[in-house]
Amino acid sequence: MRMCNDGWPFVLGCLLAGGLMLTAAGYGGSRWPLWIAGLAFLSAAYCAYFFRDPSRTIPSGDRWILSPADGKVLEVVLGKENNSPVWVIRIFLSIFDPHLQRAPMAGQVKAVRYTKGKFLDARNPRAAFENEQNRIEIAAKAGSVNVPIAVTQIAGLIARRIVCWVKEGQ
Repeated sequence: MRMCNDGWPFVLGCLLAGGLMLTAAGYGGSRWPLWIAGLAFLSAAYCAYFFRDPSRTIPSGDRWILSPADGKVLEVVLGKENNSPVWVIRIFLSIFDPHLQRAPMAGQVKAVRYTKGKFLDARNPRAAFENEQNRIEIAAKAGSVNVPIAVTQIAGLIARRIVCWVKEGQ
């Protein structure tokens, strides 16, 4: 199983804490260090699970728009942006979903815009407007047609940080 590089400090930190508690358990008569070590090792396993990067098979062709995330589709609505109609697809990532986003389509990153905000539960409809977020605008092509795509990463109540690996021009 692959894991996002950003997850390694969490996994290794929990493993180190578990190892230290096992060492402490060997020197004392208390069972508390064993319980704490067990919790630390379980936390390490969960962090590896949370930051996993499952491989995906991408269909051939340039007319596919793929889901940028694993999760539950909360809403598909026709909205407006700059007085133009746009389709908005909201995907909620639970604590059991891999927490990474992929590009829904090949293209060039035209803009990356970070906005500070709140940390409401991501299922709350206001979260899309009030929470911390990072918007990635991609100029993609489907055959000979230009397709502007935007992926917005929105922080939530539990996952309270956004890490963006792409930069303008990539």
